Amino acid sequence: MIRIIREEDEPKPVLMKTFKISDIQAEAILDLKLRNLAKLEEMKIRGEQDELSEERDALKKTLGSDARLKTLIKRELKAVVDTHGDARRAPLLSVKEAKAFSELELTTADPLTIVLSDKGWIRAAKGHEIDPESLSYKSGDGFRLPQGQIQFTHRCAGLDR
Repeated sequence: MIRIIREEDEPKPVLMKTFKISDIQAEAILDLKLRNLAKLEEMKIRGEQDELSEERDALKKTLGSDARLKTLIKRELKAVVDTHGDARRAPLLSVKEAKAFSELELTTADPLTIVLSDKGWIRAAKGHEIDPESLSYKSGDGFRLPQGQIQFTHRCAGLDR
């Protein structure tokens, strides 16, 4: 109905024929000023379309220029700072330059006892007050010195234990 009123030069006969209404009814519809309402709505839509077209053109220009893009980012960041920024709660302090440490400076030298078992296995234990016979060994192995052999233990400082 709105399309007919808006587009036809003589909408009354077209309305009567299309909707099978009387002359009085068609006249009443036309008196409602639907034609004016439709034109107002059309003007609003065209105005909005023009605004969106201008915005699209401005965005294309911004995206096409690095300088414009940087300016836009600066402006938006400043707006964020103005809106959400506040004074720092903790002061920033300058610190001395970092010093590189060697591996030896970062590890501790702990006392370590190394024992060679009867079957040739090497066993290590923390400390120097270790009795080699009290250590646990694999099944069938142990710390046993046959007659005439010398006990082999080595006391050292381990860096990784």
